[in-house]
Amino acid sequence: MGPAIIKTQLKDIVQRVRNCKSAQEERKFVERECAKLRKNFNTKSGHEKCIALTKLLYFYILGYPAHFGQMECLALISSTRFVDKRIGYMGCTMLLDENADVHIMVTNSIQNDLIHGSAPVRSLALSTLANICSSDMARALAPSVKVLLKDDACVVVKKAALCSHRMISKAPELADMFLPCIKSLLNSCDLGSQLCGCTLAITMCEINESFIEKIKDLEALQITCKSLRSVAEY
Repeated sequence: MGPAIIKTQLKDIVQRVRNCKSAQEERKFVERECAKLRKNFNTKSGHEKCIALTKLLYFYILGYPAHFGQMECLALISSTRFVDKRIGYMGCTMLLDENADVHIMVTNSIQNDLIHGSAPVRSLALSTLANICSSDMARALAPSVKVLLKDDACVVVKKAALCSHRMISKAPELADMFLPCIKSLLNSCDLGSQLCGCTLAITMCEINESFIEKIKDLEALQITCKSLRSVAEY
């Protein structure tokens, strides 16, 4: 492992920033560290990249530019190690938005993780998608997200429902695709899933009033009232 990266951990960087006597001193320190990070991002070690990216994200939180870390985020989410994916997806959520130029590459990586065998990995992909989803990403990934609305893991179902909310907001024509999923969400034994179903139904009605009648046909109101009575009597 490269000594330049491993010698200083994130906690050391935080302490050194706090020890700076002035804004100018802090700025010069961050500039020096960012120059080191640019060089060390070329390493092949995923562990080193994780440490380097956490430092860069800390600098970003402080208000310094960190756009050069976007490609490193993509490299980490493509890793097979969960810890790499976790840091990579956190970086994507912070450094990317729906207008980023690297969206095509992000879409491919998220697509692969949406069908991953591990529920935590699927959850990471859904959380990131819900934050950075563009209209193009919504259209490309909607079928995979719809499948996850029937996932065995409850946490994945809830994240998929909230992701669907974002997708419909970005691409309203997808509402018809997700409409049948509302009833299963409202009928769930999990209160979180029921709330997600309500949120999804409200979003559809706000986007297009014609969905009010469609949702009535799903007996959504009756199901919701029954759930509310159960909660009140609990």
